[in-house]
Amino acid sequence: MAKKEKQPYHIVTFTFPEESLSYQAFSKLKKYHAEGLVGFEQLVVIKREDNGAFSFEDAVQLTPTNKSTKGA
Repeated sequence: MAKKEKQPYHIVTFTFPEESLSYQAFSKLKKYHAEGLVGFEQLVVIKREDNGAFSFEDAVQLTPTNKSTKGA
């Protein structure tokens, strides 16, 4: 079997003036993925704290990570 060539990953970021807007976008993107309108592997909400540190607030894995289920 031929080895599958790795596809490059693309990272897209958005910034929002209000925290609630980031969660609204997160929910809509999950919905659009479920409807087949867009394709994502993961979605993450990351918050930048006042001291400059980042914290992961929410995340979802949208594609299987187990290679035995890939393409199923």
